[in-house]
Amino acid sequence: MLVKYPKGALFLFFDGRIKQVNGEIDEAIKSFDDSISAQAEWKQFHYMCLWEQQWCYCYKCDWANAAKCADILRKECRWSPATSCYLYASFLYMQVLEGRKDMMDEIISLYRQVPNLRQRLAGKSIPIEKFCVKNAEKFLGNGNKLVLPILEFVYMWHGFPVISKVPPLLEVYHKMIEKSLTDLHETSGEVQEVDDYLMLTLLQGMCLKYLDRIDQAEQCFREIINREGEIKDKFHLPPYAAAELAFMMMEKGKKDDALEWLKAAKFNYHGYLTEVVLHFRLYAAYKKLNGSQQGEPESPTICKPLPVVISRKMGHLSTSWTSNSKHDQLCVSLCVSIHHLEFAG
Repeated sequence: MLVKYPKGALFLFFDGRIKQVNGEIDEAIKSFDDSISAQAEWKQFHYMCLWEQQWCYCYKCDWANAAKCADILRKECRWSPATSCYLYASFLYMQVLEGRKDMMDEIISLYRQVPNLRQRLAGKSIPIEKFCVKNAEKFLGNGNKLVLPILEFVYMWHGFPVISKVPPLLEVYHKMIEKSLTDLHETSGEVQEVDDYLMLTLLQGMCLKYLDRIDQAEQCFREIINREGEIKDKFHLPPYAAAELAFMMMEKGKKDDALEWLKAAKFNYHGYLTEVVLHFRLYAAYKKLNGSQQGEPESPTICKPLPVVISRKMGHLSTSWTSNSKHDQLCVSLCVSIHHLEFAG
């Protein structure tokens, strides 16, 4: 379509997305720039391009340009101001970790704003905003310190499959994580450090997985699950670690083990931040696991799919896999398809 419509903003955007997920980061940035330049009437479309551009710069560890994109979104885009403010502050903070100490006053001010910018839809908080607020509050209550906040967000936004397409970038991320692990001395009674250590362990496991050091990656994920009783704040780490073990078992062809870990991630943990995001990924993985064989009965422990529903527990979105409604199944299929396209690696 780009041959027929070389200046089509929509086609340029999708061209950028395809290049992005294929690891062609610089080419993707150019496509997003071209999409922005192609039209000026639909300003909101510019924000979609800037959102993707900031992640492209992030994957390159170009924190300054990522911050520029996030700053525009923070000032102009009405979608989730709390998220944009948090990301802008975190991109600046990554520069502080590299020596730019002059930014700390602005960073502190930005993190203070995040809780007040949180929105509610249908009376419920947006899961990713709750994650941002929690981390902003942790920064302010922990001596104005966070451990690689952007890398944690990259993981939550399913960015590691993209980074894995560019081995030199993956090595940079891995060295960054290893340095943070070296610097982080776990101390008895220091709650935040235990959580931070396990968060870094999850990120390290992701790097090792894509560096084809599978056994070491599996050890990282199992360590998180084995130490879940020590976690005081980041309760999302064990279910995500269980999910990563399930995905690894799928890649090894160990279907029974994969199904057991999928069940563990889905049913053993509840009420943690970004639960709904993980449930989408679990359902997509389950469909991939069982959908290849026509007529294969679904596991009675997984049941029928249902789209995201509102849960009163913890006041945020949750998912349930118990409905037989064809309409419900169609809705969740559409949701999962959109999610799969957005986070495809």
